[in-house]
Amino acid sequence: MLGLGVSMVKGGDVIALGQSLLQAVKKIQATLQLVNLVQIQDQPSAVSKSVGEFVRVLIEADCIVMAVSFISLGLHKGGRWGWYVDMRPGLVVAITIPLVLSMTFLAMQYWGIGLHKISLGSLIIALGLLIDDAIIAVEMMVRKMEEGYDKVRAATFAYEVTAMPMLTGALITTVGFLPIGITKSITDENAFAIFAVTVIAFVLSWWVSVYFVPYLGTLLLKVKSAHHSSHSNDLFDSAFYRKFRWTMNACIEHRWKTIAVALLIFVLGIVGVGKVQQQFFPDSSRPEILMDIWFPEGTSFSANEAIAQRVEGRLMQESSIASVSTWIGSGMPRFYLPLDQVFPQSNVSQLIVIPKDLAQREKLRVVFLNGWRQNFLKCVRVSNFCPMVRLFLILFNFEWLEMIHLS
Repeated sequence: MLGLGVSMVKGGDVIALGQSLLQAVKKIQATLQLVNLVQIQDQPSAVSKSVGEFVRVLIEADCIVMAVSFISLGLHKGGRWGWYVDMRPGLVVAITIPLVLSMTFLAMQYWGIGLHKISLGSLIIALGLLIDDAIIAVEMMVRKMEEGYDKVRAATFAYEVTAMPMLTGALITTVGFLPIGITKSITDENAFAIFAVTVIAFVLSWWVSVYFVPYLGTLLLKVKSAHHSSHSNDLFDSAFYRKFRWTMNACIEHRWKTIAVALLIFVLGIVGVGKVQQQFFPDSSRPEILMDIWFPEGTSFSANEAIAQRVEGRLMQESSIASVSTWIGSGMPRFYLPLDQVFPQSNVSQLIVIPKDLAQREKLRVVFLNGWRQNFLKCVRVSNFCPMVRLFLILFNFEWLEMIHLS
C-alpha cells in the first residue's frame, strides 16, 4: 500500500481543494490497471459539514434576535385584540443585522480572516451586542416622536445623546477580548479571530447605529404622537412604570436587605458555576477514531503485524464501522496537527477507524473502553488537545499477545 497525502497551500480554499481532488482522482483512476485509489480521510467534507452547522446556528440566532426585536420594540396596547405589534421599529433593527454582518465579512476578507469555527463562533457571541446599539437608537427615536418631535429632530436627538455612550460601551466590551489578541502563544494562533472579529463587528455596529439607523428611521418610522398632554412624563405614568418605580423605591428604602439579597444571589451563582461542566471546546465532531497499539520494546515487525491484523479483522466485524486503515510500524500520515506524532518503530501500529456516523462513534467508544478492557491491559480515551476520539491499546508483555481473544 502506498500512502499519499495532499495538503493545501496557505490561504487556500479547502472545500475547493476537495472538489478538485475528487475530479483528479477520477481521471487518474481511469489510467490505472491494477491499482485502486481509496480516499481514507476527507478533510474538505469534514470542514464543509462543520462550517455548515455553524452557519445554520448563526442563521437561527439571527431569526431569534429579529423576532425578539419586532416584539419588544413594536408591542403596544390597543387594536382589535387589545395588543398590536408595530413592525416598523423592529424592521429598522432587522435591516441592520445583515448590513453589519455583510460589512463584517468584507472586513474579514480584507484582513485575511477566514470563515471557520472560531470566526463564526465569534459572530454568534457578538450577535446580541450587534443590535444593541441599533435598538437604543430606534427606541430613542420612537420615544421622542411619541413626545411630539418630528422625525428629523428625533433622529438628531438620538445621535447627539447616544453616540458617545454607545461608542464607549463598544470599546469597553472589546477590551474584554484584548488578552486574546495580544497573547503570543498557541492560543493566539488558534483564537485570535475571536478578538479580531468581535472588534470589527462592534465598531461597525456602532457606526451603523449612529449614522445609518437614524436615517433609516426617518424613512420607515411612523409613530402616533402622544402630544395630547403638555407633560411628556405622562408617557411614563402607565401601570408598568408605576410598579417599577414602587419596586425601585422599596429597594432604596431597604438598602441593606437589598444588598444582602444581591450577595446571596451572587454566592448561589458561584456555587452554581461549580455544577456546570468545565469545557472550553466541545467534544470532537469528527467521525474518526484514532487507535494506537503499543507493544513492548523489541517486538518484532512480524509479531506487530499479526496482532494488528487480528485487531483490524475484529473491527471490521462491527456493522457500524465503514472502514479501517492500518499503519504497521509507524504512525499515519498527519491529516491534523497532533502534539505527539508517532515515528517509525517496530513496536507500534496505528489505525484509523471510520464509523458510519457520529452516533455510531459514541457507541463504539463505549464498546472499546468497556468491552475490550478485558482483553487489553489498558484502554484509555485521550481527549486533551486532540480533535477526535483517540484510544491507546497498551500491551506490557508478550504473554498478552497470546491471551487476546478478539473473535
